[in-house]
Amino acid sequence: MRVLKIIIFISFTLILACDKIKEPYVRFTETDDSVDPSICPRPVFTERATPVKKVLLEDFTGFLCPNCPTGAKEARALMTQYGEQLIVLAVHTGEFAVPDPSEGYPQDFRTSTGDALAAFFQVLAFPNGLVSRTSFRSNTVLYYDTWAAAVDSLTHIAPDLDIQIINEYDSVSHKLCSHIQTRFLKKSQKQLMLAVYLMEDSIHTKQKNNNPTIGTRPEIADYVQMHVLRKAVNSTWGSVISTTSDTLNVNDKINRSYSLILDSSWKSEHCSVIAFVYEANNKAIIQAEEHKVME
Repeated sequence: MRVLKIIIFISFTLILACDKIKEPYVRFTETDDSVDPSICPRPVFTERATPVKKVLLEDFTGFLCPNCPTGAKEARALMTQYGEQLIVLAVHTGEFAVPDPSEGYPQDFRTSTGDALAAFFQVLAFPNGLVSRTSFRSNTVLYYDTWAAAVDSLTHIAPDLDIQIINEYDSVSHKLCSHIQTRFLKKSQKQLMLAVYLMEDSIHTKQKNNNPTIGTRPEIADYVQMHVLRKAVNSTWGSVISTTSDTLNVNDKINRSYSLILDSSWKSEHCSVIAFVYEANNKAIIQAEEHKVME
């Protein structure tokens, strides 16, 4: 027994003496909120050869907001312009998102996450948005007519990290396993958070409208709601993936896996997972990714 203890002690000492343990990823067990591998078996990621900087535009909206179709139109135009570099999330919150079945607005797209974001960032008017939650011209909450300039200011920056998503979906049980890999492209010693959201596209509703170039006024009878925030997978603010005491080097990887059951009313073929990493101290998003639940 004494010999065994000595062997264990020596082995442990040798491990601590190593500069770095070579693994296919870095895992912080004290903060890792991944689901058990028996529930969601881990896939193998293939590294992207040329990662690009991606920007997340969060559009605060509601179907009772007559100005919001104009904001959505601007978001669509920017998506066309920037392609995969721009990810859009429509956050339905506030008085403009309160269901009114008597007037033909029975759906409820509000979420506790959307309400928390609106409160924290003090989004008081629509259509306003956050562009990677980054300050632009001294403002973080931006009216839709400044989204283009704010997006452009970020898309030319070299990415600090790359995010990849692999989704595995069971259409019978509605179980989604979402696997997220964060690969560092630059050395980092920051406290970083990973947040994972679920969104749904192509939902038909009525919509208040005051822009005649988009549709009928004062209401569009068949309006298609896009990029609707449905759920925060790992909470509104996500979870820690590194702290200031951790040194992440180039090509270090952090893997997380999450499991959830999709609401039966959500159309899985129109759902996507959005994952983004942000700095804990200022909430600025440094990279984002989107991947459909069903490919």
